[in-house]
Amino acid sequence: MLGTKLRQAREARGAPIQEVEWATKIKASYLEALEEEDFRALPGSVYVRGFLRTYARYLDLDPEPLITEYNSADAGANEIISTRPSVRVDRPPLVVTPAMIVGVALVLLLVVFVLYVKTQFDRYQASSAAAGSTPTAHANIISPAPSPSAPIRPSPSPTAKVYNDVELVIKIQNGPAWLQVDTDGQASGETGASGKTYQPGAVLTFTGTKSVRLISGRASNTFVTFNGQDQGALQGAGGVVDKTYTKT
Repeated sequence: MLGTKLRQAREARGAPIQEVEWATKIKASYLEALEEEDFRALPGSVYVRGFLRTYARYLDLDPEPLITEYNSADAGANEIISTRPSVRVDRPPLVVTPAMIVGVALVLLLVVFVLYVKTQFDRYQASSAAAGSTPTAHANIISPAPSPSAPIRPSPSPTAKVYNDVELVIKIQNGPAWLQVDTDGQASGETGASGKTYQPGAVLTFTGTKSVRLISGRASNTFVTFNGQDQGALQGAGGVVDKTYTKT
């Protein structure tokens, strides 16, 4: 069953539904409907085929067998069985007219427009959710000045490392996490443009001359050290965090 294949592939990657929603821009309710094969909960056959193709590519599956299986199930559900004897009706031959061609073209344009509007709306929803889950910076705590009678003059450490670039060390702990990292506006060679899922114990280092952008699908399992400073685990609503580190 295609729903079982999708669920097993997702669980093998250790990716929760919310992470797949972030990466594919498909609503979590639609993803669950695909895995349950509840096609009546989806907008229509055109959307189902598009969702199957996007979801399968994210899971590194061949989408064509899944779409073929869905087409067979959809054709069987729409088949009408009649107990009456068949009646042969002579129909006039179909004549293609210019008006018919124009009508078909208008219908196709309308379908393309609706799909475009739907895609833009889903991307807007995903962007809004990501903006709302971005962690806020903690206020700096100012330590009281030392007493004039006992001045404290810290001596510089001769072994301290000077960071001229942006260095991000990422450790995965407690469970798997999906990551996507961009350095200086370009997708890193490690995670690629579509991101990867890493298991506990993985340690990754990324360096950029200006900035390093980190997107994590499981913030509580992602621990960050920024230019030698331990930032601890990321925090974000729903477990998804999109954060950019710069030299300033």
